[in-house]
Amino acid sequence: MATGNLKGRAKRAYLVGADAQSRSVQRLVKVHDYMGKAIYAYEFRTRKWGKEADSSTPDIDAKIAQYSRIGHEIDHPGNIRLDDAPEWIAHARREAKKLGLSIDE
Repeated sequence: MATGNLKGRAKRAYLVGADAQSRSVQRLVKVHDYMGKAIYAYEFRTRKWGKEADSSTPDIDAKIAQYSRIGHEIDHPGNIRLDDAPEWIAHARREAKKLGLSIDE
């Protein structure tokens, strides 16, 4: 069975808009796809940060695959703590600028 570990990396981050062609993004999504799977999301509009899904979520593999299809993959630095939302947001802004994306707040 496929693990969903796309591109051979256990941790990935995406900026997500309405679809894969969207140049405007509303969410930062962090995917942990290893032995214990999890998806964390930050909503730029509502400023909410939290866990969207984990290994107990029945369709987590499908959710991970969806984000890999519609999200704009960004660098996932290993030195930012999961709970450091302000630093993740700053990182997402820098990465969006590099990719020519706008953040819809």
